[in-house]
Amino acid sequence: MKVSEAVKWHDRRAKKWEKLRIGKYSIEKQEICIKTLKTKKGEHILDVGCGTGFFARNVAKNGAKVVALDMSENMLKVAKEIARKENLKIKFVKGNAEKLPFKNSSFDKLIAVDLIQHLNEPKEFIKEASRVVKKGGKIVLAWPHSKSLYRMKYYFEKLILQRNLPFTAWLPVSLVERWLKNVSFDTKTILTSLNITAIIVGEKL
Repeated sequence: MKVSEAVKWHDRRAKKWEKLRIGKYSIEKQEICIKTLKTKKGEHILDVGCGTGFFARNVAKNGAKVVALDMSENMLKVAKEIARKENLKIKFVKGNAEKLPFKNSSFDKLIAVDLIQHLNEPKEFIKEASRVVKKGGKIVLAWPHSKSLYRMKYYFEKLILQRNLPFTAWLPVSLVERWLKNVSFDTKTILTSLNITAIIVGEKL
């Protein structure tokens, strides 16, 4: 399974992952996603592909009830340790984004940053997201899309420099928008500077 390549790649980098979330581009992406999610106190939020828990911690600090899911055991270990040190109550779950282990309409909002490009069946994740998000709820997705300038850097490093990089599918914005609309989300797309990441905000109708 291609997704297993991405899990192993992230497992090896878990301890250093927090230090990689720096720089103007990363900060911009983080700020847009957080602002767009508009977390309110008491909301049930699901962070899928949580990594070391950056977004989960942020919404927990705003008073939300947070569940954070990832397939990488090492990422979850680091996430749990940071949350413990910051005295934040977050439920961490090891699980598959394409088969979310939650009941229907369990969450008010869902966020998934830099996740869908690593999945075997991203369309199945979109269906699962619709299933677990309540009517009137919100989803925020961010990923390097098919026309992203990051794509050139990725292939240069992978093919020319022969670096070990995780499996990445370059999904078009229009395709992800269509998947979301097919499962009853009204969508709005935001492109970050340098045209690197697409951020889609969806409201469940």
